[in-house]
Amino acid sequence: MMTVLRWFCGVAMCLMMLVFPGCVRAEIGPASGAEAVVVEPVTAMEAGATSPGDWSVLRVGGEPEHELTVMRGTTKGGSSADYFESGRARISAALPEGYARPTVPGAVELKRYASYRQALLTSEGRGQSGMFWPLFRHISSRDIAMTAPVVMTGRMAGDEASETSMAFLYREPELGPTGAMEDGVVVEDVAPTYVLSVGVMGGRDDERFDALRGQLEAWLAAQGEGGRWVVDGEVRLLGYNGPDVARRYKWWELQLPVRWEAE
Repeated sequence: MMTVLRWFCGVAMCLMMLVFPGCVRAEIGPASGAEAVVVEPVTAMEAGATSPGDWSVLRVGGEPEHELTVMRGTTKGGSSADYFESGRARISAALPEGYARPTVPGAVELKRYASYRQALLTSEGRGQSGMFWPLFRHISSRDIAMTAPVVMTGRMAGDEASETSMAFLYREPELGPTGAMEDGVVVEDVAPTYVLSVGVMGGRDDERFDALRGQLEAWLAAQGEGGRWVVDGEVRLLGYNGPDVARRYKWWELQLPVRWEAE
């Protein structure tokens, strides 16, 4: 039954993207004269520590095959935005303004997110498609383009999937009011957040989900003295691509929200 529902949701979203392309994704095309820039990661050794500091993304582990390539582009609405590539993985939807750059597949990073605005819906037994559609109606009725990523919490792989929430992120924090909306959607401003994240390309299943979470937990357990990062919330999954991208090329991140505890 779960497989059938996921198949139906995927087909429905494909059709939706054909019928409502402007509302679904803030697609980006290259700006005139734009050049691709390869981002060199800041490592913990270069920063001098992994404690909170003057960084937004800090590489702490992993062995990525490709680093991040950034090119300045223009959205369908005419505003400028960055789009990202890493090997065959690509993000062609705009991220929220000021949002931390994506973690490339194979890398493990500490990340600091500035405050952003999101439309959030908790599951209450709805399942993935039952959360997606009310959020889609919310943004489409307000002519708000869908950004990347979609953020989900809970277990999001295999037949044991139990998503507890889904959120669409606003491109700009000033868009519309906050508060309770129709269909149980809540628009809220998210406080600045730290996460430990691993970048991934490909499909999701129970075995992979558990292995990636174990990789993050192993890094946390191996921290030295002088303070440490500890888990501070539910596991999150950030999905950067829609159903138009082949499963083997889908770019996503598994994250553990964390907070710093000084000794």
